[in-house]
Amino acid sequence: MKKKLNVILMKTALTAATLGMLFMNSACSKGGTSASSTLDPRFSKEGSAQFVDDPNNTTFEVDPNAISSQASALSISLALSILPPATTSTDGVQLYAADLKSYGGKVITGYNVPGAVDKGWLDYVDVTTIAAPLLLGSQYLTDTEVNGLAMHSSGKFALVGAKENIGSKLMTGTFGLLGFSLNSTQTDIPSYAGTGVAFDGTAANIGTTSGSAGGLALLNSTTLANPITATASDARNIAFSSATGKYYVVTGQPGAVTSYDTSGNVLATRALGGATIANSKSTVVASGSGEFLLVTTGDGGFHVVCAADMQIAASQAAYQYANYASLGLPDPTQTVTNAAVFGPGMIFTASGAAGIRVYSFLKSSVGATTACQKVAVAYMGYFGFSTPVSANNLYYQNVLSTGLTYTGTLYVAAGLGGFKAVTVTATANALNDIIDF
Repeated sequence: MKKKLNVILMKTALTAATLGMLFMNSACSKGGTSASSTLDPRFSKEGSAQFVDDPNNTTFEVDPNAISSQASALSISLALSILPPATTSTDGVQLYAADLKSYGGKVITGYNVPGAVDKGWLDYVDVTTIAAPLLLGSQYLTDTEVNGLAMHSSGKFALVGAKENIGSKLMTGTFGLLGFSLNSTQTDIPSYAGTGVAFDGTAANIGTTSGSAGGLALLNSTTLANPITATASDARNIAFSSATGKYYVVTGQPGAVTSYDTSGNVLATRALGGATIANSKSTVVASGSGEFLLVTTGDGGFHVVCAADMQIAASQAAYQYANYASLGLPDPTQTVTNAAVFGPGMIFTASGAAGIRVYSFLKSSVGATTACQKVAVAYMGYFGFSTPVSANNLYYQNVLSTGLTYTGTLYVAAGLGGFKAVTVTATANALNDIIDF
């Protein structure tokens, strides 16, 4: 028997009386609704996030062939934390923040459970004013975990995950100024667990990836019917670039990235290596211009790939802890690169227990020859949080550009640490930094 989804939706207006409290109450029981204006215990600004320069790289530049001797000036601060839902609201099961997406000042965060239990949660938060966020809605998925999310400017969103006793599941919904809702039309997709989802440029269609026994599926975003399927072994994540009109899929064991047209035909594949750990995370994102792909391969680190010819423009190995034992971290010493995003002249990586690693992303006079401009990527430093968490996924959104200064927010799906919002201010070098997010 299929279990019914429990829906918990909340809406409120931010009044002068509630501004000082900052947050509305989302404490609620299954099937209940709350719109109290008391302080939500899941929201906080406690803790800190402080950027730490690489002590072995005081000039922030490893690659001697890069044009610049120093990367963008950078400052960060922790703006907001949202804890996972209380176990009293999830049948006693601890949930972990797995993925998040943002559009128009709204963020959707998806939660799942490691292992065989399939339960999930969605938070929908208005962060238009980061100092006064609003939790507009939450939804408990009693039998479906959330592994991947997508949002589109049309007001559509989608999620993929695993449904208990069934397998991979695709759901769609809508979001707006005051809340969100899931559509009644849902569908199964091949394999045991959905891993990634992306809308095409108009949101008319959806691309999904699913696990070791699944692959790529392309579906109409309204009917979810008659999917086009393509083989993609150990398909882990998917992106779509409106600039190129192509889907990009990262696969594992070993790592590779493949481009597809909108009919599901393979266009090109680039072997990357890494991604050797079964059932682990890899991601792919396209830069705003469509020039570059940013692909993570877990134990294989990350790669910048030229989308035009699918050649590797730059690579970085997964960060290694030489003193893992003294830091209380488990062996092996090599941590995985779960996800990565482009920022202003930078690349941010979600490196699991190694926190958020920051790399400069610069034009270069020499380097790998591809159909794209030559680039240099160099490790700058890292930041974590006062309470150690595992960084699972990232999303960067620029808020303001003033001359060469970029101010934005880096959103972090931080596992047991829930949702983190980090304010990022970077001053770019006009000649050298690549601004393409």
